Amino acid sequence: MDTRHDTPPSQTSSPIFSHSPPHVIIKLYAGRSEAQKHQIAEAVAQAVMASAGSSEAAVSVSIEDVDPEHWNEKVFEPDIRARAETLYKKPGYEPK
Repeated sequence: MDTRHDTPPSQTSSPIFSHSPPHVIIKLYAGRSEAQKHQIAEAVAQAVMASAGSSEAAVSVSIEDVDPEHWNEKVFEPDIRARAETLYKKPGYEPK
């Protein structure tokens, strides 16, 4: 009996799951150094590899700088408030 379909994706040895290509977009207040951005990207990539079972070659991370004065209109409203159902980690703040 073939039980591969009964096993959760994270527990299979299929190349599809070990090489699934997650791409993470991080939006931060502008002002971080390139070294800080590389550190953040590496930490996030490691977390994705550990939790999603993706290979290092499959993971990509981009960082977008956002001016603090434009945070509400460019990030909070369209990405957080309007897409609350997709958030797995909700912020602990409300914009001023």
